[in-house]
Amino acid sequence: MPDDTPHPFRPDPDDPVSLVVDFQSIHSVAYRIRTRHPEKDWRTVHTGTHDDDMVPRTLPPLPVGTLVEYRFLYTDSADEPFVAMITATQEEDLVEGGRVQVEGEGGEWGVDQLLEVVEES
Repeated sequence: MPDDTPHPFRPDPDDPVSLVVDFQSIHSVAYRIRTRHPEKDWRTVHTGTHDDDMVPRTLPPLPVGTLVEYRFLYTDSADEPFVAMITATQEEDLVEGGRVQVEGEGGEWGVDQLLEVVEES
């Protein structure tokens, strides 16, 4: 069962955030990125496919408490697990907590990854 606990990361809330996905398995993939700012509704900000591998997606500044959801739908391959790496940067610097490996089991069709903007430590 997947862990639904958001992965904490700490971008500067005054600067845009660049997100890149590196698909590291052989699956065909469709994905969606949504954000939910505190006290707001979910908003789809990007959609893409495996053809968008390594293409940066820029989000506006994210206040503390914002959730970022990646939903990956991928082709079934009972022999191969789904693997992707999400990297968050600002001005080309890695955001603290900004590298997340996402894995899905072979024989499944999708996986979600939730990130949460937290205060600087």
